Amino acid sequence: MTLVSLQQLQKQLWNIANMLRSSMVENEFRDDILVVIFFKYLSESGELCR
Repeated sequence: MTLVSLQQLQKQLWNIANMLRSSMVENEFRDDILVVIFFKYLSESGELCR
């Protein structure tokens, strides 16, 4: 992944997080963030095994 596409991805994820933050109560937001963190963990774990 190039630096430009990584920056675009980060910007898009930040925009999505802002949209979700405005329309969700705290408990719902927490659950979604935990799922994202878990998928990030799985992704990084897979990269270490390669």
